[in-house]
Formats: sequence, structure tokens, C-alpha cells
Amino acid sequence: MPHYKSHIPFLVAVWLVLGLPSLLAQQGGMNSPEKIFGKNFSLTVDPTSGTLSYHFSESTNELESILAKRKVHLVSDLMELNCDELSYDGKTSKVKATGSPIRIIQNKISAECGVFSFDPVSGRSELLESPQIITRDEQNHKIRTKGKKIFIERQQTGDTMILIEGYAKLTSEVDEPTSPGATRSNGVKNDLFDSAFEIDTGEKGEILYAFRENDLRSIVARNEVSIVSRQLNLSCSRLEFNNEKKMFVASGKPVIITQQTLSAECGRLEYYPDDGKYLLLEDPVIMNRDREGAIVETRGEKIILLQTKGMGTSILVEGNPQFIAEAAEKEKIQGEKTEPKPIRIDENNVDQIKNLDIIQD
Repeated sequence: MPHYKSHIPFLVAVWLVLGLPSLLAQQGGMNSPEKIFGKNFSLTVDPTSGTLSYHFSESTNELESILAKRKVHLVSDLMELNCDELSYDGKTSKVKATGSPIRIIQNKISAECGVFSFDPVSGRSELLESPQIITRDEQNHKIRTKGKKIFIERQQTGDTMILIEGYAKLTSEVDEPTSPGATRSNGVKNDLFDSAFEIDTGEKGEILYAFRENDLRSIVARNEVSIVSRQLNLSCSRLEFNNEKKMFVASGKPVIITQQTLSAECGRLEYYPDDGKYLLLEDPVIMNRDREGAIVETRGEKIILLQTKGMGTSILVEGNPQFIAEAAEKEKIQGEKTEPKPIRIDENNVDQIKNLDIIQD
């Protein structure tokens, strides 16, 4: 079997009728190096210490394997890859790269990791050892993805699916202006929040999200999920967001929400961003501190919280509503223990509740 080895920069170019497929998000069925690496690709190594070996089949003259070491640089029509070592197995068509770190750039996607592998049969890429991915849109808004493991797969629908495992983190970042008069960007286009946000999970947590043309389409996160944003902070066991339905659902025992002077707990939270509506179910309770420092607690079978710009916050309680007020600390007698008493909402005290101040900075 012919075997070639070089210690100098090596260039191999292949011209195909087919366009270049994606190494990061390739669909299955590709089984040749040309279809995996793409059209007009070049592969080079360090000119003094690098090595590049490759094998051709005697019977078919097809490329069976590639092994490149030291300052490996792959460039093609749609991507660029830098790593310490790159290997290709013609029998399985699998590609593996290692480096500290590996850097991959493809259109508006860039990635870093210590180990990268691609299987064209399953169409899945795997990134290990401190992996992170950054996606950008035309306005340079970006989403940063981090975790112990990251898997990427392109769907037949055109969506790109990204799965993060272990301390999964998904961040929509706000870019600072780089020139005088420039405006700040508000993260990748999404209807979940109106500005930058961060979603984190625990050690065994996962985040699966899909985007198409840099529009965030869906998110599913589980295990010790927390969300931090300008609108609210939230912790739960599971989070689901669907951009087409314009809603997200958080569940857990309990879901905990904090928002400026207001905090809440429930077993299930539904949020509708377009309407500014929060629906709290399964033993919901809302706690709010007024201007005097008194804590106001609201309970019921269902609580609807509506927020309108310039109009403040409205709370509607359905099913066995209870209103519990606790006096401010400065009004309590020193050493005297007081217990808040629930007040059932009826015709006699409805005016008192209507006049309650709910502060929302």
C-alpha cells in the first residue's frame, strides 16, 4: 500500500462538483475525505517540526488515512481549523483533532476545545475538554455555550441542535460599543428576554437548544437550572422555551422567582413574554415588600401576574385567595413575637387590597 510522509508544509487540493459540507454540523451519509473536508481544502503543518503522512489504496487509489502533527492548519471554502494533531480514518470516515486548544471557525460560528471528533454516519460532532462555542448573527449579537461536553448536529429541518452536558451554561451576551456613537447589542435575537441572559445547570445538568439562521428557536434545560437576566432571576428543575409558541415553562419543587422587590414560589411557572404575563400554578405564593418595609404575602390556587411598561404590576388570584400582611420591623414591639394572620378576600376588605402598594422599580 503506498505510503507518503512529509516533514515540510504539505498542500492537497481537491475540486468537486459538490459544495463544501459542514465539518461542525454535517449531515450523515458522507464517506469520503473530499466530502468531509470540502472543496479546495489545504492542510499544512509546522515547516520545521511538523509531520504529515497519508495512505492511498493500491486498488482504488482512494485516500485511506491522514495523520498530521504540530501546528496543523486546515483551510477550506467555509471553515478554518487549527490544532496540534489531526487524523482521518478512511474506513469509518471519522475525523479527530486534539490541541491546546483546538480553534474552529465556520461562518458565524467559532469553537474551542481540547478534543474534537466528527462522525459523518451519525452526523454528530463532539467537543471535549473545556469546550465552548460562540454563535453570532449579522449584527454581531452572540450566544456563548460552555460545559463538560458539547454535541452538535444539523437536522433535516435546517435547525442546528446543540447539546451541552455537565455544568451547562448558555449565555446571550451584550457587546460593548467598540467605536464612539455605536450602540450596545442585546444578544442573539430571541423573545425569551429583552436583553442579555445566562442559563446554568448543575454538575449532571443538560441544555439542549436549537437555532436556525442565528434565531434561537427552543431551549430545554434540566437539573439545578438557574436563569439570571435584567427581567428576573429564576431557579427550577426543568426549563422549556419555545419561540414559536412564545412561552416558556419552568417546573420544580419549587420554582423560585426573584424580581426586584417581589419574590415568588410555585410548582409550575408559565411565562408569556409578548403579553408580560406570568401564570403561577401548584401552591403559588407571592411575597412583596412595600415602601414601609412590610411584607405582603399572596396565596391562591392560581396567581396571574401582569406587567405593563409604565403601568406597574397587577396581581390576580383565583381559587381560595388569601392576603397575608406582616407589619414593618420598625412597628413591632421589641421582644414581642407577632404572627401574620391570613385575611380571606371578600366584599368587606376588597378596597383595602385594591389600595395596596405593589412596588416595582
